[in-house]
Amino acid sequence: MKIRILFFMIILLFFSISMFNQEKEIKEGVTVTNIEIPVRVFLKGEIVDNMKKGDFELFINGKKRSIAGFSTTRKRLEEQDIELKETEDEHPPRYFIMALSVTNYSPEIKKGVNYVLDKVLRDNDILLVFINNTSKFFKNVKDRENIRSEVSKYIESESIKAHGNMVLYFKKIEQESYFAKFKLMLRQDSARGGGPEKPIYFINDFLRNYITIWKDYKRRYLMPDVETYYKFSEHLKNLKIEKWVISFFQVEMFPEIVFSGEMSRIIRALVYNWQVSEDIEEVTFSRIISRQLSEVQKAMNIADGFPTEQVSKIFTKVGATFHSIFIPSTLSTFSKDMRYRQISSDLENNLRSLTKKTGGELVSSKDLEKAMDRIMKKQDIFYVLTYAPVDGEKLENVKIKVNNKKYKLSYDDNTRLPFSNAELSPDKKLKAPEVVISDLKFKKKKLSFSMSGYVVNKKNGNGIINVRIRINDNSGKSLFDKNKSLNTTKQTANLSLNFAWLKPGKYEIVVDVKDLNTKKTGTDLIKVKVK
Repeated sequence: MKIRILFFMIILLFFSISMFNQEKEIKEGVTVTNIEIPVRVFLKGEIVDNMKKGDFELFINGKKRSIAGFSTTRKRLEEQDIELKETEDEHPPRYFIMALSVTNYSPEIKKGVNYVLDKVLRDNDILLVFINNTSKFFKNVKDRENIRSEVSKYIESESIKAHGNMVLYFKKIEQESYFAKFKLMLRQDSARGGGPEKPIYFINDFLRNYITIWKDYKRRYLMPDVETYYKFSEHLKNLKIEKWVISFFQVEMFPEIVFSGEMSRIIRALVYNWQVSEDIEEVTFSRIISRQLSEVQKAMNIADGFPTEQVSKIFTKVGATFHSIFIPSTLSTFSKDMRYRQISSDLENNLRSLTKKTGGELVSSKDLEKAMDRIMKKQDIFYVLTYAPVDGEKLENVKIKVNNKKYKLSYDDNTRLPFSNAELSPDKKLKAPEVVISDLKFKKKKLSFSMSGYVVNKKNGNGIINVRIRINDNSGKSLFDKNKSLNTTKQTANLSLNFAWLKPGKYEIVVDVKDLNTKKTGTDLIKVKVK
């Protein structure tokens, strides 16, 4: 899952920086005399064809400029017959990015991947396969069977990892839900809010932890890394070949509080009692909990913070066409107080906008072969305007006008919103690294692992981390759940614990590490068998 997540997640996480090193063979010397500006024109959501040079006006840094060159690009994916061995001279190479954000490499997704390999790609095409947060590069696809096998194993392996990460987050929510409900049931006869053991405190903790877990999940796997887009776009724009993106995005689900469940009914009853109370402190409690419940609903809006407009500009700038397939996913609920909520509805709207603006097609379907058939029929049309820059001129902004006011234009105006500037801040990234758990092992009833990625304060030389360890038996029953805060002066900390009391059987051990300075977390899971 993204994924770190593409966009997906999610889908747009596929632009891995490692690709720059993998792709040193693909270079083209270009002397820039004119600057090219690709632009698409839309009327009621459909691309407008047959525009002429005289239909456009170009403004650079607020001043009208002459359009030195004008061209029209029309491109469509054509079904290939792999039995016909065309030479590279007959068909120039194209650049394909096949991006997958999946946690279950189902037979349907395999069919979609094979469709691309068999019916879309030519032998001399360049292929980058990106799944979740990793990438694999192929200089060409002549050796179809070996590439099919390699791609299949790669996607299978990475989807299993992504599923494991997703399950870890679900288990966190499940544990928090059961714990909160248990304490609520014990205190159901109390409607007062004072004291450390009163409902307000563990309700507050549950809702706060839920929001923290969701935001961490969203940040890690569902939001794109805008900085990577910018760097990759600079690489793509110098490649004078067709560029295509085909994205398979498996709809993600996330546990959501059911407001008709037993736990929620208890919470609402307590909030109501506090609201009508004459005790000012209880009224305050009601406002706190009500505000947190609203924050939960607001936090579930995945569209918040997603830079659709800016990502669209990046793809338009390099002339890439983006096709997307949404694959429905269903999961069974694990609790009467929780249900799986489709978290991609807002993301789908953003992705649909991105796909349209780059001349592509978005299809929601379980049948990926039919979805690909529809994508193959879609023609992309865009125009390239060029102008000669003045010596020493710095490009600050671009504006393009057309005579017909009903036309909508999609192009890179060279402006960036604060979201991107914040993402590009190296200081921000250095101050909030990811917490990493490594070398998680369980041998001779001893659990050991290493922790890194937390911040060590430069002033006092201290890092503060909280370590939580949970052990469940094979039936899911909790046998151990404790946490402890630790101070460390080193960039890497090692921990070893003895669980000699564990009886023979199968167990699941979950380790959570939280950096108390940055609030970033890391989680890992291991399944063990004690003899």
